[in-house]
Amino acid sequence: MAAMRHVSSPRLLGVRMPIQRASIRVLACASSCTSAAKPSAAHSIVSVSIPDLQTNAVDRCLEYDMSLYTPIDVPGVGKIGCVCSPVAEALAAHPSVFHVDVQTQLVTMRRELDTFEKRTEAMVDVANDLKARGFLGKWRDELFPATMGFDDEPAFAVERAVVSLLGLRGYGVHANGLVRDESAPGGYRLWVGRRAADKATWPGKLDHLAAGGQPLGLDPYVNMVKECGEEAGIPPELCEKGLHAAGAVSYRLGETHTRMVDGASKGVATATEVHTLKRDVLFVYDLELPADFTPVPVDGEVESFELMDLQTVVNLIAETEEFKPNVALVIVDMLVRRGIVTAESKGYLKLIKSLRLIDCA
Repeated sequence: MAAMRHVSSPRLLGVRMPIQRASIRVLACASSCTSAAKPSAAHSIVSVSIPDLQTNAVDRCLEYDMSLYTPIDVPGVGKIGCVCSPVAEALAAHPSVFHVDVQTQLVTMRRELDTFEKRTEAMVDVANDLKARGFLGKWRDELFPATMGFDDEPAFAVERAVVSLLGLRGYGVHANGLVRDESAPGGYRLWVGRRAADKATWPGKLDHLAAGGQPLGLDPYVNMVKECGEEAGIPPELCEKGLHAAGAVSYRLGETHTRMVDGASKGVATATEVHTLKRDVLFVYDLELPADFTPVPVDGEVESFELMDLQTVVNLIAETEEFKPNVALVIVDMLVRRGIVTAESKGYLKLIKSLRLIDCA
């Protein structure tokens, strides 16, 4: 097993040797630049299997069945989201907000709700009702924009917990926490978090140094600095020195949850399959940290951090499901940008295309 530095309550991770079939050995990146990487013979090499990264990282974030969902249309804006049948039935209980047409399979927001303010106010009652009926997971008390695209004016704002339930576009920020180490494969090590066991989503999975949803009214860079401080105790001055924007990735992931839902609002809850849809764009950052800095769990989102070499990270992504799916996606993007995954192996262009294949708007 490759060496790791442990912080807090580390767990041993079983890592098999890199898969040899269809694998390549390439020179890693010496540059701290977040764009094109420059190979350096001084660095040891990382063994990478593009087919395994494609299957176990990228494709895991592209699993969905659109036949499970009914579109939501906002007049004058467009088809902004989609919902599964039980949620459509719940929205029909709000006729002043939505019209649900069973024949045309379309949920339409009322035309008289023609401003951001009117729609946002109407959605407060809808969100609270969905919570009361049992459709939602953890309530977040954060407003997220409902929008056709990041640069478009939002149609309305809504509680974060509702975003994937309504199939709305979601946005977030992720930071690759890198430490330069000339002796390590690839010339860098990566800080990896272990999600808390009581997290509502993906408990116990491996995560980024810092990441978070993109709320209404906050710039992505400012949000990323905030998340670095809240989740890993990283002071703003280290972000100012080492945090660099590195693009974006996008994905579409359908998830099925069994929840106790009072679908008819009669005070009787029954086990119901609820299909959500994550249509997410993640703004990616690389944060190069000094070797003498150790992140510390602050807000309880993660229980520990481990400093892993890139070969260990690649093995875990290619051979296991230890990483939270969208985290693996962002790491694969970083491996491409830094020249660790290159065009000398079959599947390179497919992998790159898959990183921004859907909903990158």
